[in-house]
Amino acid sequence: SFSNWLNKDVGIMLNSGTSNTIAFAATGQDLANIDQIAVFTPSILQAEAATLAGGAKTETINTGYHGTAYVNFLTGSTTAPSSATFTSVSGGSGGMKTLLIRYAFNSTSTRTGELVINSVSQPITFTSTGSFTTWETHTWPITLSSGSSNTITVQATGQDLANIDEIFVY
Repeated sequence: SFSNWLNKDVGIMLNSGTSNTIAFAATGQDLANIDQIAVFTPSILQAEAATLAGGAKTETINTGYHGTAYVNFLTGSTTAPSSATFTSVSGGSGGMKTLLIRYAFNSTSTRTGELVINSVSQPITFTSTGSFTTWETHTWPITLSSGSSNTITVQATGQDLANIDEIFVY
């Protein structure tokens, strides 16, 4: 029905300044009715700036990362999993946010770890990007508290995990 509206979040990279163009085009079929678009400036947190534990380490071996390095999640153990913890993450006025993770992962299968937001854990699964030098993004809905007291942890669960370059919160 044309009286029901949904939101669609799409992560895109824009050039700095105001010289960007966003275009919508149909590809052989009708396109959805679009009421508005909103562009948000995310909080960008480099993975190498996170607190690392359990065998997670920064690396610069594979190219294409942003910042000064990326984090390689080695296997770790069940009592000390490889993890990257981002502290003092701003939740703005709190509520539902989107977490976008830029990662690289070369495998014939998926890899599942844990995403822990303010001590609440949920599974997080990464699909193969085809190469450790091919970086892709994936988004997850998250809930943050208001202010900058939020903690986001990405951790392996008994196996290695994708290489994490950076996270975006918006």
